[in-house]
Amino acid sequence: MAIQNGHGQSGSEIEVEAEHAESEVIDEEKYSHKRRLTAIHNAHDRAVTVRDGVGEQLITGAITEQQGRRYYRRAVESLIMQLLPVLESDALSLEEEYASEVEIGTMSVHAPRDLVQFAKSNIDRLPSGAAVPKAKTIEVVGLKQILELPSPIQRQFSVVVMEGSEDYRPVSQTVETELQRAILDSAVQVASEALEDAQMGLNIGEGRPRNHAGTGDGSWPWETDTVLPHEIRDAIEAGEISREQFEQLIGDQ
Repeated sequence: MAIQNGHGQSGSEIEVEAEHAESEVIDEEKYSHKRRLTAIHNAHDRAVTVRDGVGEQLITGAITEQQGRRYYRRAVESLIMQLLPVLESDALSLEEEYASEVEIGTMSVHAPRDLVQFAKSNIDRLPSGAAVPKAKTIEVVGLKQILELPSPIQRQFSVVVMEGSEDYRPVSQTVETELQRAILDSAVQVASEALEDAQMGLNIGEGRPRNHAGTGDGSWPWETDTVLPHEIRDAIEAGEISREQFEQLIGDQ
């Protein structure tokens, strides 16, 4: 005689429902994982596309250097925003290293030429200890700083000249600039390294690995340093490649 609960369900039916509920949770986690990976890869691909497009438009003179930097930075910011939740996951310990500690790059903001020339031409009128304004350095550390720095970045330069024994006249100018493309390139590379450490790697310059085992010429595209772990798992679960076949491929690398 089957034991039933208050709703008339047998023990076996309850177990089936429990297994079904657990399966739904697992499927939802898998779906969310895939969706996040897809978003990260799409953001990376867009950053690369924008970078290439900016380079072409700069050559033709369609945009200015500052406009190009601004467009590229927006794409890089989108990639970082997709990546940070992964690095902040409880299952990983990468957030501090990549978000706050890794060195991205250093750039210089130069004083305006006319202000420098003004200071040089009035060098004998500068107060004691004053000098011609020099470039100011911006050090970018951690992917989060890309998001936190203002756009445009502003730096003020000042020169004080004497107009009498006790009178001083300050002359100031503000320079507006954007993060250099070399720093943004470095940020994309660091983001890719973070994904590699999270075992969600990207292969820069290549398309995403196909999520199937066989190709038209009978070759196998599976390579352990380019294929994402979840894609390997999905292919095995779908029967596109057996675990034994994949282990054999690993041994052949």
